[in-house]
Amino acid sequence: MRTWSRAIKPAIVLALCCFLFTVNNGLAESEPLLSRVVAEVLKNGSDGKMNAGFASLLGLSKDQSPVLLKRVTAETQSTTNTLSVSLADKKSVVISVRHAHLGTFYLTDTSGKLIRVIVNDGRIKDGGLTNIPIAEAQKAFEKERDWWVKRYSR
Repeated sequence: MRTWSRAIKPAIVLALCCFLFTVNNGLAESEPLLSRVVAEVLKNGSDGKMNAGFASLLGLSKDQSPVLLKRVTAETQSTTNTLSVSLADKKSVVISVRHAHLGTFYLTDTSGKLIRVIVNDGRIKDGGLTNIPIAEAQKAFEKERDWWVKRYSR
């Protein structure tokens, strides 16, 4: 009987360790992809505001009012990257990339799923906004989103 007990104890300990490892990894994976980035932006970002018309086009404003934001910006010589979080719900996220006169605005949420994409050509005074199909913008969006996630996961 003692020999059987000695053989079972290590197996039980091993099974328990595997179970705890699986549960722990499952919890980490259930955290929304952009939640750490959003928390950092809400804590340390600068105050900002998106005008009512553009906020409506993105789907952030239903009553044609400006949207208050917290935002962080990273600039290089040719590009400006901005991540903004709506203060209305603290879950709506706009990731924008500006190269010269072209700005791309990706609407997402804390899950990191792409909801809407608008490109703005600043050289066109009226009507420079274009909706881009999600499938067409998905790869570029993921690159930008993952850059922000990596930046704030340190």
